[in-house]
Amino acid sequence: MITIKVNMMKLFFLSFFFTLPALAGIFEVQWGCPKTFVQVSFNDQGKLVLKPDVLNGKVKTGNSQETEACITDFQNKIQTAFKEYQSKNCQSSKEDLCIVSVDYINLKVADKIQSSNVLKKFPDLKISTPVTVISDKPVTKPEEKKDGPVTAEAFLQEKIAKKEIDPKNLSQSFQFKNNSYKVSDFDKVVGEQIENIFSTMNREEAKQFAQNYMVSKSDLIKASTPSENKTQVLNNLNQMFGYIYGEKGPEELAKILECKPEDDLKPITDILSNLEDTKKVEKCKDLAPGEHKVFKKESSDYYGTGHYLLKRSKEGNYQAVVNVNFKTGGGAVSPQEMMDRSKNCLNMASPYLKGPDGKTLQFSVLTPEESQKLPNDERPQPYEVKIEPVGYGTNAGAYAQDVDCGTITHEMLHLLGLCDEYEETRPQYGNMWNCRVVTKVPSIMRDTGAYKQALPQSTSCNCSSQTCSSIMKGTDENIKKIYTGASGYDIIDYKFRNAYCKEDYINGPAKNLKDPSKALTVVTDSANVVVMESRFVSQHSVAPFYKLLRSRITCTCPAGDNNCIEQKTKLIALTETENVKGLCPHGSTLIAKL
Repeated sequence: MITIKVNMMKLFFLSFFFTLPALAGIFEVQWGCPKTFVQVSFNDQGKLVLKPDVLNGKVKTGNSQETEACITDFQNKIQTAFKEYQSKNCQSSKEDLCIVSVDYINLKVADKIQSSNVLKKFPDLKISTPVTVISDKPVTKPEEKKDGPVTAEAFLQEKIAKKEIDPKNLSQSFQFKNNSYKVSDFDKVVGEQIENIFSTMNREEAKQFAQNYMVSKSDLIKASTPSENKTQVLNNLNQMFGYIYGEKGPEELAKILECKPEDDLKPITDILSNLEDTKKVEKCKDLAPGEHKVFKKESSDYYGTGHYLLKRSKEGNYQAVVNVNFKTGGGAVSPQEMMDRSKNCLNMASPYLKGPDGKTLQFSVLTPEESQKLPNDERPQPYEVKIEPVGYGTNAGAYAQDVDCGTITHEMLHLLGLCDEYEETRPQYGNMWNCRVVTKVPSIMRDTGAYKQALPQSTSCNCSSQTCSSIMKGTDENIKKIYTGASGYDIIDYKFRNAYCKEDYINGPAKNLKDPSKALTVVTDSANVVVMESRFVSQHSVAPFYKLLRSRITCTCPAGDNNCIEQKTKLIALTETENVKGLCPHGSTLIAKL
């Protein structure tokens, strides 16, 4: 704790400077002994004033020679800064600093040094009086005509001057050359506006503004490496706390940085500890119609949101875009073929991706080349996905070459930050995923088969046998549905069937059937036992060239086997809907599958 305190105090000292009321003719010099900003001006009596009065303060030197070098450097910097000030501000002004010469300023600075504590400590110090003769009027370059601001910072300054952007709203965003920015991105502009901002605020509002600024700049504040941006942020905070607390401003800011505030402002540790929650709220904040945001996955957050672009249309619907670079691994499918397949799968799934309010999500995948054609502030970072051989365990970073649409959609949703929702039973993963939330409702993140359940499937087949032709050209609609419908072998999971079910074939004519158009129907159902009838069509050598075969499937769950009961309930629900075969029935061949 002591080390943190010392570092924070050092950080504060190196960037601290006082702020004066607005006086005619003030310019600033950054001096390195100590390293601080010094404001140079004349007071009402015409005396040169330095704020803070560094010459009577603690000079960071050890001997006469080092001190002389520091003083000379200070004189030279004042001379340079004064000339720059006159060049920029003295075209028509008659203020104090515009009617004196560099010679006069140099003499006044020399007098100031002679009467300071520096000379008392080092009486033999040689003080030079640099003289630079300048003309009565500084030479300035004619202003060049400009079409408009060339930087986002200049653009923001112009908008603030025109009162089109309120600098009090740190989170207000604006567009410049196809990029999005916020007011808080520009610390120099914020610093320029502090006086105007705080003049319209009461003390409580000013404190809240200062805290909002600290939150927006927390990454810089907690950074251990010094930088120009960090210095600007701390200078801005110095100004803000000076307005809020007056002479105690530096002390109160130091308390905030050292986590010991006596006021109602939160300590910086609280701000930083709550920052992740703040970022999550910002990430989850709903977009207004017409807005967009690019999300970036943080390397430290394994389960965090991924890289993607989220846009909201004027109608209120959403569009999510991921950037994927498919690369050849051990598979035989080309990257372009896998990209085309993925685009098609997501395009078919998108109409069924809806929120509780009915708003749709158009989910798209682009190649890196396609992503480069988006505006700069709409480009998500790319993911690399390898293409591997048949049988490879598909995951978000590698696809088996025969991967289907349900699995592609599942893995692409991982890139939006969605997690798996199924129970992990594969022994090679041990307890790695034992904290996973296992959902009870149908979800593609739990079962990729949800894709087929949600999307209408179309399979075109051509009859290649007399059995198929006889059924499909006939008038018995019940037989047609049984022939093309999913039987017990298609619907009942084989693991469940082997563990809990037995099958008995039914002899005799098929008369007065329950649900005569279904290939699988429930006959009886009790707490632990369900009896179903499965029907299927076989080929026959004489007209009508087919036979209807039936079997009774009895599934029994042991007492207390909740997993079996859960699967039994799902199975019964499946029999209540019309289920069509995913493949062509026997006696026919596939033409197309959509």
